[in-house]
Amino acid sequence: MTKVLSMTQARKELFQLAEELQNSPSSFISLTKDGVPKVVMFSQEEFDAMMATFEILNDPKARKMIEKSEKEIARGEYVSLEEAEKFWFPKKQAKASTVKKIKK
Repeated sequence: MTKVLSMTQARKELFQLAEELQNSPSSFISLTKDGVPKVVMFSQEEFDAMMATFEILNDPKARKMIEKSEKEIARGEYVSLEEAEKFWFPKKQAKASTVKKIKK
């Protein structure tokens, strides 16, 4: 949800807006002055996620790994989630199949 409010109106509704943003982390509120957007409000959770993303994107090694992965995906060089789980969590798969056998 994105809302647009004047700074004057936002000042009057500040506590209500803060509550809305906390309950709806992906929401943003654009504050305007004379109809021109000047400030954006969002939750702490959204801010933390954005900062983590910026940190990753500013890390040259991480950026190279992401670019490499994107090229591999474009070439079809990937495995499904199910295949990855079988590889990384073989015991979990064995337990799941045991549970299925017992239920039959």
